[in-house]
Amino acid sequence: MMVDLLLSGCCARLWDILVGGFLMGCAVLATLYPESPAERGNIAVHMPAPEDDGVQVLWHKS
Repeated sequence: MMVDLLLSGCCARLWDILVGGFLMGCAVLATLYPESPAERGNIAVHMPAPEDDGVQVLWHKS
């Protein structure tokens, strides 16, 4: 009964997004580490623009 409620309507779309994101993450890790398990913290991301470039602050924490 509860599963039917969770998987009906908009929650079904949320579930699809969640599962899709998980599967894409698994595919990325399998591509990055084809022969061994992933190493935590061993991935670097280089962004040529400043960290706050294109970011609009909508609120500040008090």
